[in-house]
Amino acid sequence: MEHAGMKFPQDLVKVVVFMVRSKCSLKDYPEAREEMMGDTVCASSLIFVESLALEEMAVEIEAIAAN
Repeated sequence: MEHAGMKFPQDLVKVVVFMVRSKCSLKDYPEAREEMMGDTVCASSLIFVESLALEEMAVEIEAIAAN
């Protein structure tokens, strides 16, 4: 983002978080999101999945930014 002249997290317009149900807890999500995003507001979704592309992964984050 920095290379493209954008700032994190201010220039985020959409975030989709995929969490592996057996490896993650919903109770941890709000604190982790607050730590990374602060008071930045953008479209966001949280989706629980059974697995991700790599077995060792617990979370995948897809982010779209614009300025």
